[in-house]
Amino acid sequence: MEFMLEHTLDIALFEKILRLHLGEPLGTFPLADRVAAIRYFPTDSAGEIISAPEGFLRTGNDLWVEYRSLRAPGERMVITCSNKDYLGVLSASAPDARALATAMAQASAGLSWTIQP
Repeated sequence: MEFMLEHTLDIALFEKILRLHLGEPLGTFPLADRVAAIRYFPTDSAGEIISAPEGFLRTGNDLWVEYRSLRAPGERMVITCSNKDYLGVLSASAPDARALATAMAQASAGLSWTIQP
C-alpha cells in the first residue's frame, strides 16, 4: 500500500516520513490529481492451493497496476474469516475513476486460483 500511495500522491513518501522522524517539519507539497484503489482476494474455500497467479507490476499510459500474491501453490487454506484468508492483493493508481475502474476490472479478470478440498 505504501508504494501505491507514493505513486498516487507523486511524492517521496518514505523520505517525508523519515524526515518527520528526524524532527524536520513536514512543510507543504503539491499532490498529484490521481485516484487509487486496493482489492483483496479472499479464498472462498478451504484446501490446498493447486495454482495461483504470479505477482506483477504493470505501468504505462499513466496507469500503475500491481498484484501481489500472498499465498503460493502447495499452501493449505483454512477459512478463518480474517485477513489470513487473503490469496492476494491488487492495487492500482490512475488519473481518473473511469481509468482506475477499467484497470482494476481488467487485472482482476486475469486472476484465478485453483483450490482442491
